[in-house]
Amino acid sequence: MRQVALKRIVPGALGAAVIAAAFFPTAALGQPKTEKRDEVIRVFKRAVTEADADDEIGKGPTGPRLNARDMVRVFQAKAQAMRDRAIKKLKEIIRDTPDDDPNKPEYFFRLSELFWGKANFYTLRAFGYDDDIWKTEKSDPARHEQLKRLKQEDLERAREYRRDTLKVYEAIRGGYPGYRKMDEVLFYMGFNYKEMGEAEKAQGAFIELIKKFPQSRFLADAWLAFGEFFFDIDEMDRARKAYDKAAKFKDRKTYGFATYKRGWCNFNLGKYRDALSDFLEVIRYADEEGKSDKNRISLRNEATKDLVTVYAQIGTGAKAIPFFKKVAPKVWAEMSFKLAKLYSNTGKVKDANDLYRRLIRLNKDKPEIIEYEYAIARNVESIGDKSATTLEVKRMVGLFGKMRETGLLSGDKLESMSRKIREMLRELSTTWHRESQVTKNDTYLSNAHQLYELYVDTFPDADDVYVMTFYLAELLYRTGEWEKSARAY
Repeated sequence: MRQVALKRIVPGALGAAVIAAAFFPTAALGQPKTEKRDEVIRVFKRAVTEADADDEIGKGPTGPRLNARDMVRVFQAKAQAMRDRAIKKLKEIIRDTPDDDPNKPEYFFRLSELFWGKANFYTLRAFGYDDDIWKTEKSDPARHEQLKRLKQEDLERAREYRRDTLKVYEAIRGGYPGYRKMDEVLFYMGFNYKEMGEAEKAQGAFIELIKKFPQSRFLADAWLAFGEFFFDIDEMDRARKAYDKAAKFKDRKTYGFATYKRGWCNFNLGKYRDALSDFLEVIRYADEEGKSDKNRISLRNEATKDLVTVYAQIGTGAKAIPFFKKVAPKVWAEMSFKLAKLYSNTGKVKDANDLYRRLIRLNKDKPEIIEYEYAIARNVESIGDKSATTLEVKRMVGLFGKMRETGLLSGDKLESMSRKIREMLRELSTTWHRESQVTKNDTYLSNAHQLYELYVDTFPDADDVYVMTFYLAELLYRTGEWEKSARAY
Protein backbone atom coordinates (compact mmCIF):
# COMPACT_ATOMS: atom_id res chain seq x y z
CA MET A 1 0.00 0.00 0.00
CA ARG A 2 1.25 3.56 -0.77
CA GLN A 3 2.63 5.20 2.33
CA VAL A 4 0.49 8.16 3.45
CA ALA A 5 2.17 11.07 5.16
CA LEU A 6 1.04 11.34 8.76
CA LYS A 7 -1.16 14.37 9.28
CA ARG A 8 -2.80 15.00 12.62
CA ILE A 9 -6.24 16.62 12.56
CA VAL A 10 -6.71 18.70 15.71
CA PRO A 11 -10.44 17.99 16.41
CA GLY A 12 -9.87 14.28 15.85
CA ALA A 13 -6.84 14.26 18.08
CA LEU A 14 -8.88 15.85 20.83
CA GLY A 15 -11.39 13.00 20.48
CA ALA A 16 -8.54 10.53 20.61
CA ALA A 17 -7.28 12.12 23.78
CA VAL A 18 -10.71 11.81 25.40
CA ILE A 19 -10.91 8.10 24.50
CA ALA A 20 -7.34 7.55 25.63
CA ALA A 21 -8.16 9.08 29.01
CA ALA A 22 -10.25 6.01 29.77
CA PHE A 23 -7.09 3.94 29.68
CA PHE A 24 -4.22 6.16 30.80
CA PRO A 25 -3.78 8.06 34.09
CA THR A 26 -3.37 11.79 33.82
CA ALA A 27 0.28 12.89 33.76
CA ALA A 28 2.35 15.76 32.49
CA LEU A 29 3.18 15.24 28.84
CA GLY A 30 6.80 14.70 28.06
CA GLN A 31 9.08 12.99 25.61
CA PRO A 32 9.44 9.32 26.72
CA LYS A 33 12.90 7.96 27.13
CA THR A 34 14.23 5.96 24.21
CA GLU A 35 15.17 3.02 26.41
CA LYS A 36 11.60 2.85 27.73
CA ARG A 37 10.21 2.67 24.19
CA ASP A 38 12.68 -0.03 23.27
CA GLU A 39 11.70 -2.02 26.33
CA VAL A 40 8.01 -1.91 25.58
CA ILE A 41 8.61 -3.00 22.00
CA ARG A 42 10.60 -5.97 23.26
CA VAL A 43 7.85 -6.85 25.73
CA PHE A 44 5.20 -6.41 23.05
CA LYS A 45 6.95 -8.77 20.67
CA ARG A 46 7.27 -11.42 23.34
CA ALA A 47 3.62 -11.11 24.32
CA VAL A 48 2.31 -11.30 20.78
CA THR A 49 4.42 -14.24 19.64
CA GLU A 50 4.22 -16.08 22.98
CA ALA A 51 7.09 -18.11 21.57
CA ASP A 52 9.08 -18.37 24.74
CA ALA A 53 6.22 -18.77 27.21
CA ASP A 54 7.02 -22.41 27.74
CA ASP A 55 10.80 -22.09 28.15
CA GLU A 56 10.70 -23.46 31.68
CA ILE A 57 7.93 -26.03 31.26
CA GLY A 58 9.14 -29.49 32.03
CA LYS A 59 12.53 -28.32 33.39
CA GLY A 60 13.72 -28.84 36.92
CA PRO A 61 14.38 -31.81 39.16
CA THR A 62 13.34 -35.27 38.10
CA GLY A 63 9.82 -36.04 39.20
CA PRO A 64 6.20 -36.06 38.02
CA ARG A 65 5.89 -34.05 34.83
CA LEU A 66 2.94 -31.91 33.85
CA ASN A 67 0.30 -33.51 31.68
CA ALA A 68 -0.73 -31.91 28.39
CA ARG A 69 -3.64 -29.92 29.83
CA ASP A 70 -1.54 -28.57 32.70
CA MET A 71 1.24 -27.59 30.30
CA VAL A 72 -1.26 -25.63 28.22
CA ARG A 73 -2.50 -23.86 31.34
CA VAL A 74 1.04 -22.92 32.39
CA PHE A 75 1.76 -21.69 28.89
CA GLN A 76 -1.42 -19.61 28.81
CA ALA A 77 -0.80 -18.14 32.26
CA LYS A 78 2.71 -17.01 31.32
CA ALA A 79 1.49 -15.61 28.01
CA GLN A 80 -1.26 -13.66 29.77
CA ALA A 81 1.21 -12.28 32.31
CA MET A 82 3.45 -11.06 29.50
CA ARG A 83 0.50 -9.45 27.73
CA ASP A 84 -0.50 -7.66 30.93
CA ARG A 85 3.05 -6.40 31.39
CA ALA A 86 3.17 -5.18 27.81
CA ILE A 87 -0.21 -3.43 28.16
CA LYS A 88 0.98 -1.60 31.28
CA LYS A 89 4.17 -0.44 29.56
CA LEU A 90 2.35 0.68 26.45
CA LYS A 91 -0.13 2.69 28.50
CA GLU A 92 2.79 4.49 30.12
CA ILE A 93 4.41 5.16 26.76
CA ILE A 94 1.18 6.48 25.23
CA ARG A 95 0.49 8.63 28.29
CA ASP A 96 3.91 10.25 28.02
CA THR A 97 4.00 10.63 24.22
CA PRO A 98 2.87 13.95 22.68
CA ASP A 99 -0.03 13.72 20.26
CA ASP A 100 2.08 15.03 17.38
CA ASP A 101 4.69 12.31 17.79
CA PRO A 102 4.57 10.21 14.57
CA ASN A 103 5.09 7.04 16.63
CA LYS A 104 2.00 7.49 18.78
CA PRO A 105 -0.57 5.86 16.46
CA GLU A 106 1.76 2.87 16.21
CA TYR A 107 1.72 2.52 19.99
CA PHE A 108 -2.08 2.69 19.92
CA PHE A 109 -2.16 -0.01 17.26
CA ARG A 110 0.13 -2.29 19.24
CA LEU A 111 -2.05 -1.80 22.29
CA SER A 112 -5.12 -2.77 20.27
CA GLU A 113 -3.42 -6.01 19.26
CA LEU A 114 -2.68 -6.84 22.88
CA PHE A 115 -6.30 -6.16 23.89
CA TRP A 116 -7.46 -8.33 21.01
CA GLY A 117 -5.11 -11.06 22.14
CA LYS A 118 -6.71 -10.92 25.59
CA ALA A 119 -10.18 -11.07 24.03
CA ASN A 120 -9.24 -14.11 21.97
CA PHE A 121 -7.71 -15.83 24.99
CA TYR A 122 -10.93 -15.54 27.01
CA THR A 123 -13.08 -16.49 24.03
CA LEU A 124 -11.09 -19.67 23.40
CA ARG A 125 -11.03 -20.55 27.08
CA ALA A 126 -14.78 -20.00 27.33
CA PHE A 127 -15.55 -22.43 24.52
CA GLY A 128 -12.97 -24.80 25.93
CA TYR A 129 -15.46 -25.52 28.72
CA ASP A 130 -18.02 -26.94 26.27
CA ASP A 131 -16.94 -30.58 26.41
CA ASP A 132 -16.99 -30.68 30.20
CA ILE A 133 -20.29 -28.79 30.28
CA TRP A 134 -21.81 -31.45 28.07
CA LYS A 135 -20.26 -34.34 30.02
CA THR A 136 -21.45 -33.10 33.42
CA GLU A 137 -25.02 -32.19 32.44
CA LYS A 138 -26.44 -35.36 34.00
CA SER A 139 -23.55 -36.81 35.99
CA ASP A 140 -22.72 -33.71 38.07
CA PRO A 141 -25.38 -30.94 37.84
CA ALA A 142 -23.57 -28.66 40.33
CA ARG A 143 -20.32 -28.81 38.36
CA HIS A 144 -22.31 -28.36 35.17
CA GLU A 145 -23.78 -25.07 36.41
CA GLN A 146 -20.39 -23.93 37.68
CA LEU A 147 -18.79 -24.53 34.29
CA LYS A 148 -21.60 -22.67 32.55
CA ARG A 149 -20.96 -19.69 34.84
CA LEU A 150 -17.23 -19.83 34.17
CA LYS A 151 -17.88 -19.87 30.44
CA GLN A 152 -20.22 -16.89 30.68
CA GLU A 153 -17.71 -14.96 32.80
CA ASP A 154 -14.96 -15.55 30.25
CA LEU A 155 -17.22 -14.51 27.39
CA GLU A 156 -18.00 -11.28 29.21
CA ARG A 157 -14.29 -10.68 29.83
CA ALA A 158 -13.69 -11.24 26.13
CA ARG A 159 -16.38 -8.68 25.28
CA GLU A 160 -14.79 -6.15 27.64
CA TYR A 161 -11.39 -6.55 26.00
CA ARG A 162 -13.01 -6.36 22.58
CA ARG A 163 -14.61 -3.08 23.66
CA ASP A 164 -11.18 -1.87 24.75
CA THR A 165 -9.80 -2.87 21.37
CA LEU A 166 -12.49 -0.88 19.62
CA LYS A 167 -11.88 2.18 21.78
CA VAL A 168 -8.26 2.15 20.69
CA TYR A 169 -9.21 1.74 17.03
CA GLU A 170 -11.59 4.68 17.35
CA ALA A 171 -8.78 6.73 18.90
CA ILE A 172 -6.58 6.05 15.88
CA ARG A 173 -9.43 6.63 13.44
CA GLY A 174 -10.39 9.95 14.96
CA GLY A 175 -6.93 11.31 15.72
CA TYR A 176 -4.60 9.97 13.07
CA PRO A 177 -6.36 9.60 9.69
CA GLY A 178 -3.02 9.55 7.91
CA TYR A 179 -1.74 6.56 9.87
CA ARG A 180 0.00 4.17 7.49
CA LYS A 181 -2.03 1.18 8.72
CA MET A 182 -5.40 2.92 8.69
CA ASP A 183 -6.87 0.39 6.25
CA GLU A 184 -5.91 -2.40 8.64
CA VAL A 185 -7.41 -0.48 11.56
CA LEU A 186 -10.70 -0.05 9.69
CA PHE A 187 -10.85 -3.71 8.72
CA TYR A 188 -10.27 -5.02 12.22
CA MET A 189 -12.59 -2.38 13.61
CA GLY A 190 -15.33 -3.68 11.31
CA PHE A 191 -14.53 -7.26 12.21
CA ASN A 192 -14.72 -6.59 15.94
CA TYR A 193 -17.92 -4.59 15.68
CA LYS A 194 -19.39 -7.52 13.76
CA GLU A 195 -18.29 -9.89 16.54
CA MET A 196 -19.95 -7.58 19.05
CA GLY A 197 -23.20 -7.70 17.09
CA GLU A 198 -23.04 -4.03 16.06
CA ALA A 199 -23.71 -4.54 12.37
CA GLU A 200 -24.25 -0.89 11.45
CA LYS A 201 -20.91 0.23 12.89
CA ALA A 202 -19.17 -2.72 11.30
CA GLN A 203 -20.56 -1.88 7.88
CA GLY A 204 -19.57 1.74 8.36
CA ALA A 205 -15.96 0.75 8.96
CA PHE A 206 -15.91 -1.56 5.94
CA ILE A 207 -17.48 1.08 3.68
CA GLU A 208 -14.88 3.62 4.77
CA LEU A 209 -12.13 1.10 4.03
CA ILE A 210 -13.51 0.37 0.56
CA LYS A 211 -13.95 4.05 -0.35
CA LYS A 212 -10.72 5.44 1.08
CA PHE A 213 -8.32 2.59 0.37
CA PRO A 214 -9.19 1.02 -3.01
CA GLN A 215 -5.70 -0.54 -3.21
CA SER A 216 -5.73 -2.02 0.30
CA ARG A 217 -4.76 -5.64 0.81
CA PHE A 218 -7.85 -5.84 3.08
CA LEU A 219 -10.30 -4.90 0.33
CA ALA A 220 -11.16 -8.50 -0.53
CA ASP A 221 -11.71 -9.26 3.16
CA ALA A 222 -14.02 -6.27 3.49
CA TRP A 223 -16.15 -7.37 0.53
CA LEU A 224 -16.22 -10.90 1.91
CA ALA A 225 -17.44 -9.55 5.25
CA PHE A 226 -20.24 -7.71 3.43
CA GLY A 227 -21.16 -10.93 1.69
CA GLU A 228 -21.41 -12.71 5.03
CA PHE A 229 -23.63 -9.94 6.42
CA PHE A 230 -26.12 -10.25 3.60
CA PHE A 231 -25.93 -14.06 3.44
CA ASP A 232 -26.79 -14.32 7.14
CA ILE A 233 -29.96 -12.28 6.66
CA ASP A 234 -30.95 -14.15 3.48
CA GLU A 235 -30.39 -11.23 1.10
CA MET A 236 -28.89 -13.54 -1.50
CA ASP A 237 -28.64 -11.16 -4.42
CA ARG A 238 -26.74 -8.53 -2.41
CA ALA A 239 -24.60 -11.24 -0.87
CA ARG A 240 -23.79 -12.65 -4.32
CA LYS A 241 -22.66 -9.22 -5.54
CA ALA A 242 -20.42 -8.73 -2.51
CA TYR A 243 -18.87 -12.20 -2.88
CA ASP A 244 -18.36 -11.46 -6.56
CA LYS A 245 -16.36 -8.34 -5.62
CA ALA A 246 -14.26 -10.37 -3.19
CA ALA A 247 -13.68 -13.09 -5.79
CA LYS A 248 -12.12 -10.58 -8.19
CA PHE A 249 -8.97 -10.70 -6.07
CA LYS A 250 -7.70 -14.05 -7.29
CA ASP A 251 -4.36 -13.68 -5.56
CA ARG A 252 -5.94 -13.38 -2.11
CA LYS A 253 -6.64 -16.26 0.25
CA THR A 254 -10.27 -15.17 0.35
CA TYR A 255 -10.76 -16.10 -3.33
CA GLY A 256 -11.73 -19.73 -2.82
CA PHE A 257 -14.16 -19.08 0.01
CA ALA A 258 -15.75 -16.09 -1.73
CA THR A 259 -16.29 -18.20 -4.85
CA TYR A 260 -17.74 -21.03 -2.77
CA LYS A 261 -20.22 -18.74 -0.99
CA ARG A 262 -21.15 -17.12 -4.29
CA GLY A 263 -22.00 -20.61 -5.47
CA TRP A 264 -24.45 -21.04 -2.62
CA CYS A 265 -26.00 -17.65 -3.37
CA ASN A 266 -26.50 -18.70 -6.97
CA PHE A 267 -28.03 -21.98 -5.84
CA ASN A 268 -30.46 -20.22 -3.50
CA LEU A 269 -31.36 -17.82 -6.31
CA GLY A 270 -32.13 -20.75 -8.62
CA LYS A 271 -29.09 -20.05 -10.84
CA TYR A 272 -27.98 -23.67 -10.80
CA ARG A 273 -25.58 -23.55 -13.74
CA ASP A 274 -23.78 -20.57 -12.23
CA ALA A 275 -23.63 -22.40 -8.91
CA LEU A 276 -22.19 -25.47 -10.64
CA SER A 277 -19.52 -23.30 -12.30
CA ASP A 278 -18.61 -21.74 -8.95
CA PHE A 279 -18.17 -25.09 -7.20
CA LEU A 280 -16.14 -26.44 -10.12
CA GLU A 281 -13.93 -23.35 -9.92
CA VAL A 282 -13.34 -23.94 -6.20
CA ILE A 283 -12.27 -27.51 -6.95
CA ARG A 284 -9.95 -26.34 -9.75
CA TYR A 285 -8.47 -23.63 -7.54
CA ALA A 286 -7.80 -26.04 -4.70
CA ASP A 287 -6.31 -28.70 -6.99
CA GLU A 288 -3.96 -26.32 -8.76
CA GLU A 289 -2.79 -24.20 -5.87
CA GLY A 290 -3.66 -25.87 -2.60
CA LYS A 291 -2.50 -29.47 -2.63
CA SER A 292 -0.70 -28.97 0.70
CA ASP A 293 -2.98 -26.26 2.11
CA LYS A 294 -5.37 -27.73 4.69
CA ASN A 295 -7.85 -24.88 4.32
CA ARG A 296 -8.07 -25.30 0.57
CA ILE A 297 -8.34 -29.07 0.88
CA SER A 298 -11.20 -28.63 3.33
CA LEU A 299 -12.89 -26.13 1.02
CA ARG A 300 -12.47 -28.51 -1.91
CA ASN A 301 -14.12 -31.30 0.06
CA GLU A 302 -17.10 -29.08 0.85
CA ALA A 303 -17.42 -27.91 -2.75
CA THR A 304 -17.24 -31.52 -3.96
CA LYS A 305 -20.09 -32.57 -1.67
CA ASP A 306 -22.22 -29.54 -2.50
CA LEU A 307 -21.63 -29.99 -6.21
CA VAL A 308 -23.87 -33.07 -6.01
CA THR A 309 -26.74 -30.98 -4.63
CA VAL A 310 -26.47 -28.62 -7.58
CA TYR A 311 -26.07 -31.43 -10.11
CA ALA A 312 -29.29 -33.00 -8.89
CA GLN A 313 -31.11 -29.91 -10.16
CA ILE A 314 -29.73 -29.84 -13.71
CA GLY A 315 -27.89 -33.09 -14.47
CA THR A 316 -29.07 -36.57 -15.39
CA GLY A 317 -28.41 -39.84 -13.62
CA ALA A 318 -27.12 -41.40 -16.84
CA LYS A 319 -24.30 -38.85 -17.12
CA ALA A 320 -23.58 -38.49 -13.41
CA ILE A 321 -20.89 -41.15 -12.99
CA PRO A 322 -18.70 -40.01 -15.94
CA PHE A 323 -19.03 -36.40 -14.78
CA PHE A 324 -18.13 -37.18 -11.16
CA LYS A 325 -15.21 -39.37 -12.24
CA LYS A 326 -13.79 -36.43 -14.17
CA VAL A 327 -14.35 -33.89 -11.40
CA ALA A 328 -13.38 -36.03 -8.40
CA PRO A 329 -11.77 -39.33 -9.46
CA LYS A 330 -11.12 -40.40 -5.86
CA VAL A 331 -14.65 -39.90 -4.52
CA TRP A 332 -16.88 -40.32 -7.56
CA ALA A 333 -18.65 -43.32 -6.02
CA GLU A 334 -19.53 -41.41 -2.83
CA MET A 335 -20.80 -38.50 -4.93
CA SER A 336 -22.93 -40.85 -7.04
CA PHE A 337 -24.31 -42.50 -3.89
CA LYS A 338 -25.26 -39.08 -2.51
CA LEU A 339 -26.98 -38.17 -5.79
CA ALA A 340 -28.94 -41.42 -5.74
CA LYS A 341 -30.09 -40.65 -2.20
CA LEU A 342 -31.14 -37.17 -3.29
CA TYR A 343 -33.16 -38.71 -6.11
CA SER A 344 -34.80 -41.08 -3.61
CA ASN A 345 -35.67 -38.25 -1.23
CA THR A 346 -37.30 -36.23 -3.99
CA GLY A 347 -39.41 -39.11 -5.31
CA LYS A 348 -37.25 -39.92 -8.34
CA VAL A 349 -37.20 -43.61 -7.47
CA LYS A 350 -36.47 -44.90 -10.97
CA ASP A 351 -33.55 -42.50 -11.44
CA ALA A 352 -32.21 -43.46 -8.04
CA ASN A 353 -32.41 -47.20 -8.63
CA ASP A 354 -30.88 -46.92 -12.10
CA LEU A 355 -27.94 -45.09 -10.56
CA TYR A 356 -27.62 -47.62 -7.73
CA ARG A 357 -27.53 -50.48 -10.25
CA ARG A 358 -24.79 -48.75 -12.24
CA LEU A 359 -22.82 -48.38 -9.01
CA ILE A 360 -23.24 -52.09 -8.26
CA ARG A 361 -21.98 -53.05 -11.73
CA LEU A 362 -18.94 -50.79 -11.40
CA ASN A 363 -18.05 -51.80 -7.83
CA LYS A 364 -18.57 -55.56 -7.71
CA ASP A 365 -15.60 -56.09 -5.41
CA LYS A 366 -16.52 -53.32 -2.94
CA PRO A 367 -18.48 -53.89 0.30
CA GLU A 368 -20.57 -50.77 -0.41
CA ILE A 369 -22.65 -52.61 -3.02
CA ILE A 370 -24.84 -54.15 -0.30
CA GLU A 371 -25.79 -50.62 0.79
CA TYR A 372 -26.80 -49.83 -2.78
CA GLU A 373 -28.92 -52.99 -2.98
CA TYR A 374 -30.51 -52.21 0.38
CA ALA A 375 -31.39 -48.71 -0.88
CA ILE A 376 -32.96 -50.21 -4.03
CA ALA A 377 -35.15 -52.50 -1.92
CA ARG A 378 -36.30 -49.60 0.24
CA ASN A 379 -37.10 -47.54 -2.85
CA VAL A 380 -39.19 -50.34 -4.35
CA GLU A 381 -40.97 -50.72 -1.01
CA SER A 382 -41.89 -47.02 -1.09
CA ILE A 383 -43.84 -47.61 -4.32
CA GLY A 384 -46.15 -50.02 -2.50
CA ASP A 385 -45.78 -53.08 -4.72
CA LYS A 386 -45.33 -55.94 -2.22
CA SER A 387 -44.46 -58.62 -4.76
CA ALA A 388 -41.81 -56.40 -6.39
CA THR A 389 -40.48 -55.54 -2.94
CA THR A 390 -40.21 -59.22 -2.00
CA LEU A 391 -38.32 -59.92 -5.20
CA GLU A 392 -35.86 -57.08 -4.49
CA VAL A 393 -35.45 -58.12 -0.85
CA LYS A 394 -34.61 -61.65 -1.96
CA ARG A 395 -31.98 -60.24 -4.32
CA MET A 396 -30.55 -58.17 -1.45
CA VAL A 397 -30.44 -61.11 0.98
CA GLY A 398 -28.85 -63.33 -1.66
CA LEU A 399 -26.10 -60.74 -2.24
CA PHE A 400 -25.64 -60.34 1.51
CA GLY A 401 -25.20 -64.10 1.93
CA LYS A 402 -22.54 -64.29 -0.81
CA MET A 403 -20.63 -61.32 0.57
CA ARG A 404 -20.74 -62.78 4.07
CA GLU A 405 -19.53 -66.14 2.82
CA THR A 406 -16.63 -64.73 0.75
CA GLY A 407 -15.55 -62.28 3.43
CA LEU A 408 -16.21 -59.23 1.27
CA LEU A 409 -18.45 -58.09 4.11
CA SER A 410 -16.94 -58.42 7.57
CA GLY A 411 -16.40 -56.73 10.91
CA ASP A 412 -18.44 -53.65 11.74
CA LYS A 413 -19.89 -53.39 8.23
CA LEU A 414 -21.14 -56.96 8.40
CA GLU A 415 -22.75 -56.33 11.79
CA SER A 416 -24.29 -53.06 10.64
CA MET A 417 -25.80 -54.47 7.45
CA SER A 418 -26.93 -57.64 9.24
CA ARG A 419 -28.87 -55.49 11.71
CA LYS A 420 -30.42 -53.32 8.98
CA ILE A 421 -31.51 -56.31 6.89
CA ARG A 422 -32.96 -58.16 9.90
CA GLU A 423 -34.93 -55.05 10.86
CA MET A 424 -36.25 -54.69 7.33
CA LEU A 425 -37.30 -58.35 7.08
CA ARG A 426 -38.96 -58.26 10.51
CA GLU A 427 -40.74 -54.98 9.78
CA LEU A 428 -42.12 -56.01 6.38
CA SER A 429 -43.06 -59.61 7.23
CA THR A 430 -44.92 -58.80 10.45
CA THR A 431 -46.67 -55.77 8.93
CA TRP A 432 -47.88 -57.70 5.90
CA HIS A 433 -48.91 -60.61 8.13
CA ARG A 434 -51.13 -58.29 10.22
CA GLU A 435 -52.54 -56.62 7.11
CA SER A 436 -53.42 -60.02 5.63
CA GLN A 437 -55.44 -60.87 8.74
CA VAL A 438 -57.51 -57.72 8.27
CA THR A 439 -57.83 -57.67 4.48
CA LYS A 440 -57.85 -61.45 3.89
CA ASN A 441 -55.53 -60.69 0.99
CA ASP A 442 -53.60 -63.80 -0.03
CA THR A 443 -50.90 -61.75 -1.78
CA TYR A 444 -50.01 -60.09 1.52
CA LEU A 445 -49.92 -63.47 3.23
CA SER A 446 -47.76 -65.05 0.53
CA ASN A 447 -45.17 -62.25 0.67
CA ALA A 448 -45.08 -62.32 4.48
CA HIS A 449 -44.56 -66.10 4.29
CA GLN A 450 -41.55 -65.69 1.95
CA LEU A 451 -39.91 -63.06 4.14
CA TYR A 452 -40.40 -65.11 7.35
CA GLU A 453 -38.64 -68.04 5.72
CA LEU A 454 -35.90 -65.77 4.40
CA TYR A 455 -35.29 -64.43 7.90
CA VAL A 456 -35.19 -67.86 9.59
CA ASP A 457 -32.90 -69.34 6.92
CA THR A 458 -30.50 -66.39 6.74
CA PHE A 459 -30.25 -65.51 10.44
CA PRO A 460 -30.67 -68.80 12.37
CA ASP A 461 -28.68 -67.43 15.33
CA ALA A 462 -30.50 -64.11 15.65
CA ASP A 463 -31.87 -63.23 19.11
CA ASP A 464 -35.45 -63.09 17.88
CA VAL A 465 -35.34 -66.11 15.54
CA TYR A 466 -37.65 -67.99 17.96
CA VAL A 467 -40.32 -65.30 17.68
CA MET A 468 -40.00 -65.11 13.89
CA THR A 469 -40.25 -68.92 13.63
CA PHE A 470 -43.40 -68.84 15.78
CA TYR A 471 -44.99 -66.26 13.46
CA LEU A 472 -44.05 -68.42 10.48
CA ALA A 473 -45.69 -71.46 12.13
CA GLU A 474 -48.90 -69.49 12.73
CA LEU A 475 -48.99 -68.33 9.13
CA LEU A 476 -48.45 -71.89 7.83
CA TYR A 477 -51.21 -73.16 10.08
CA ARG A 478 -53.59 -70.55 8.70
CA THR A 479 -52.80 -71.52 5.09
CA GLY A 480 -53.38 -75.21 5.86
CA GLU A 481 -49.76 -76.31 5.52
CA TRP A 482 -50.06 -78.50 8.63
CA GLU A 483 -46.87 -80.48 8.29
CA LYS A 484 -44.64 -77.43 7.77
CA SER A 485 -46.47 -75.65 10.56
CA ALA A 486 -45.82 -78.54 12.96
CA ARG A 487 -42.11 -78.53 12.12
CA ALA A 488 -41.95 -74.78 12.67
CA TYR A 489 -43.74 -75.08 16.00
